[in-house]
Amino acid sequence: TFYEDTRSIGNTVPNLPGDTAGPQGGEDIRIGLDNGLGFGWTNQTVFKIGTEYNLNETTTLRARWNYGESPINEDREIIMNLVAPAAVEHHLTLGGTYNLKPNMAINANYVHAFENKQCGPTYISDDGSNLGCLSMSQNTIGASFSMQY
Repeated sequence: TFYEDTRSIGNTVPNLPGDTAGPQGGEDIRIGLDNGLGFGWTNQTVFKIGTEYNLNETTTLRARWNYGESPINEDREIIMNLVAPAAVEHHLTLGGTYNLKPNMAINANYVHAFENKQCGPTYISDDGSNLGCLSMSQNTIGASFSMQY
């Protein structure tokens, strides 16, 4: 995934104390501009593997695992990613299809994104530690009805 090619996602956060990288202030730091703010995400390679099993003529079961290392740079990007975390790395999907008729089916799936925690400097703490953490996990359930005509 080529996050670095999208300015609002790939650009770094504004300069932090002692930091000379990233936008230096003024109007040019608006998110999405050439030199503007961004989430600082790096490009990501995602690996996926899945299987499908036809239980019988009407029922198909599916499972998939997906891994992509978090695109968040823990050395400088924790603060911006508190509003749009992308920390999850492992996803497991289970699903299936039940054919009602040759041209009609009900589909269902469940996705679990396993919790991942990332910590790094935020430069906003009261206790002087300047360390902040974000963690995220997700659960999604989906269902659909399909009809071919």
